[in-house]
Amino acid sequence: MKNINCNPLNSTILKILAMRDSPIKEYHLIQMIKKHPFMVLFETPENELQLFRQHFITTNSLYQLQNLLFTKSYTIEITPLAIQLILFNKVISVNTLQLEDPLRDYYLNWQNLYETDKDDVQQLLQSFWGRFSNIKQRASALKMLKLPLDATPAQIRKRYRELALYHHPDRGGNSVKFQQISKAYQQLKNC
Repeated sequence: MKNINCNPLNSTILKILAMRDSPIKEYHLIQMIKKHPFMVLFETPENELQLFRQHFITTNSLYQLQNLLFTKSYTIEITPLAIQLILFNKVISVNTLQLEDPLRDYYLNWQNLYETDKDDVQQLLQSFWGRFSNIKQRASALKMLKLPLDATPAQIRKRYRELALYHHPDRGGNSVKFQQISKAYQQLKNC
């Protein structure tokens, strides 16, 4: 079973996407197909491992379908919150499709499903939550400095200097606000 060229979920997932006018979340798609005999083959008592396998098998099917539909003027938008079958004429440009996509390559390689164990899934989850925490910290620090999420290091330095001068206690500013601004700047330097 390790050499599966065509994911058995392809026709089921394509039917679901073809009947929808709006995007579907990955979670809802998995709920709709989780009783499919192919999904049942990968059930496991470890909850995180089973969730990973369901995600992997579903995403593998989506990328296979994306490749198959490419020549038929369709594509599939694939994000965790928006999976949708799209006509190319609705897409800005065919050139926007990435020819090389490491994520797609990962999910199209069945070996990654079979070689990923419970410990690997734990590491993936810890890595994800660590990155998520860093993103939240960065967003909070940028908000403290009243900067947009895409602020550059130069913009951050400039804004910090402006606010630090204004709020510095030696210049009559608020010491608590100065400490908050300094902490935010330090967080941004370390992100």
